[in-house]
Amino acid sequence: MLAAQKKKKQQRPLNKWISSRNPWNSQKWAKACSNRGRRLVSSGRRRAYVEEPPTIIVTQNFGTAKGPTLPPQAPATPTLNPSLLQWHVLEANALSPDDANNTEDDEELSSETDDDDDADYADVGDSATESVYESEILVEPVPPLHAGILHAGIDVEPIIKAEPGPTTINMSLSSRQSVHLQNSIEEGRRILQWMLGPLQLTHFLKTFWEKRACVVQRRSQNFFKALTSSSMLSSMLSLHRLEFGSQVEVLKWRYGCNQAPQPMGCAMPSIVWNYYNAGYALRFNQASSYVIGVRQLCNLLQEFLHCRVNASMELIPPNCQITSAHYNDSDMFILQLEGRQHWRLHPPPTVQEAFARERGPTQFYPLDQLSEPILDYHLEAGDVLYYPRGIVHLRQTAPTGHSFHIALSVCQQQLYADLLEQLVPMVLQDAIKQQISLRHTLPFEIWQQLGITQSNSQSSLRAQLLAKISSLMQQNLKPTSAHMDNALDQLAKRYQQLALPPLLLPEEQARTVFGSQSVINAQGNCVCDYALGDYSKVRLLRANILRLVSEQQELRIYYHTENQLEQRTDEATSMTIQCSEAIAIDYLVKTYPNYVLVSTLPLSDATHRFKLVTALFERGLIMTEQLIGATY
Repeated sequence: MLAAQKKKKQQRPLNKWISSRNPWNSQKWAKACSNRGRRLVSSGRRRAYVEEPPTIIVTQNFGTAKGPTLPPQAPATPTLNPSLLQWHVLEANALSPDDANNTEDDEELSSETDDDDDADYADVGDSATESVYESEILVEPVPPLHAGILHAGIDVEPIIKAEPGPTTINMSLSSRQSVHLQNSIEEGRRILQWMLGPLQLTHFLKTFWEKRACVVQRRSQNFFKALTSSSMLSSMLSLHRLEFGSQVEVLKWRYGCNQAPQPMGCAMPSIVWNYYNAGYALRFNQASSYVIGVRQLCNLLQEFLHCRVNASMELIPPNCQITSAHYNDSDMFILQLEGRQHWRLHPPPTVQEAFARERGPTQFYPLDQLSEPILDYHLEAGDVLYYPRGIVHLRQTAPTGHSFHIALSVCQQQLYADLLEQLVPMVLQDAIKQQISLRHTLPFEIWQQLGITQSNSQSSLRAQLLAKISSLMQQNLKPTSAHMDNALDQLAKRYQQLALPPLLLPEEQARTVFGSQSVINAQGNCVCDYALGDYSKVRLLRANILRLVSEQQELRIYYHTENQLEQRTDEATSMTIQCSEAIAIDYLVKTYPNYVLVSTLPLSDATHRFKLVTALFERGLIMTEQLIGATY
């Protein structure tokens, strides 16, 4: 009888994953055991044998009912390229213990075979306990991406240790002299250097930016205390009417998906903290809208990076994972404010996902489809982690401590591809106007020679038509410098649409329209407290406060002083100017950050200069050297 059972097993199909559904879209619990060079796999009501070599095992440790746990002795320093089998990671798609016990045997297998299978399981079941459930995911292996793409590399040390020194920086600049004389781009550079110190910014841009992940290790509890802290969250929730969903998210990743509830309405402090105490993580989106320290940081960085800096804060309870392995479509800076968090970074699984332009879906990435980790690190308070877009990452808090960090997302949709999307249509439209060959009618026979149904045709006429089209492309799609300038202006217009409005210091506000006051005199007339003339000295408020764009046969100035704190979806604010006034705008842009006399603006008469300067001042685009009330 035993020999017949063994013969029946050997006749089972090999190298086949049998499942009544897609295993990634349904919750299944798989077990495996050694059996004469093969593995017996159970999935729902199906069982099959697969050969040992192509099997890749990812051990999942579900721990207690509260969630996953990290290894008992996690390394304090990063380990490059560790064995995947040494880590217990909650990754996805496994049934809970109660569901697993309800799994029935396959009707096609005899009861004798089931008994023999159970005996096989008993041989390897000694290592498991009632509180720890291990499962194995079997998938077809995918060749890893070449290690040269977005890899930390063995020739570059990804961990930069900071020397003892100052832990804070005066981001508000309130104690610095002559704040109104500073260059906003240089101030943004200074803040980024402070974030990355002691790593020099020039070295970072040359070695790590868009190439490798890196960590600045500080182990300083107070380094980012000027930004915010978890103790300030209660007052933040009380002062600002935040909404669940758009501004506050409740997260917890278990069994391959977000198991957290999706509350709606106002995020009242008591409700938010009840979710946190129940083991759910909290994500605060658009943090720059209601946290002044984060807003200061983002305002300064956006001037240097010339992009909106999106900031989110995440408060994660102990022993919690909030997402599966995924990648982002923007470069990320992680500022660890409190606690400890375990990060694992992998290269993109495919070339298409390297330098990703669009955000990857929050889905389960089987670890066998990923290369070995390029960075495996426990981020602690004061540390900074940078990783380029496209890097697949996974993170989890320690069993005995929370984590609170700020995630800064930068340079989204600022790629050469985005520039070419603006450039190519411009070049084509001009070529259509100038080249008669592009306005000829298509040959009548082209409809029978081209198309998907004719893609395998080897006719000479088809070859001639393909060569003709290629020739037209090569001859006419040749951009000029004017095309490139206009295309870049269109991208810059998007920055004016998305940028945060300027955050002014008292010294700056007293020199702008935002600090002016108007009064009603005895005659009932409104009198402004500022007066601009030829002897007034002015300059732009910020280096990137406006953008001069030529479109639709007119010149427009796009600016962001009137933007809201929340990211806008409508068109950027603009004003139309005359062609003669464009020279004056160009003069202000090129002389920044210096103050210039209004009389030096290249306009024909004083009246014209006064009207332009007043229009710019009342929109908050320029500031005066003298305080308001003393400007003559």
